[in-house]
Amino acid sequence: MWFWILIISIPIIILAILEETIQFIVNRKIFGKSEKQFKLREKLRHVRNKFMYKKSPSQ
Repeated sequence: MWFWILIISIPIIILAILEETIQFIVNRKIFGKSEKQFKLREKLRHVRNKFMYKKSPSQ
């Protein structure tokens, strides 16, 4: 009885670990890209604010 439980449960555990590893790698890649996009947006916003302040009359 225990033999069949082990035969059924071990592949399930191995597949679960493999799935978690793949999800971790994919999420790390996605977050890395979005972080770069976020930095780019911050830089563009900073440049835009500088440009807008130059166009406005001096205070």
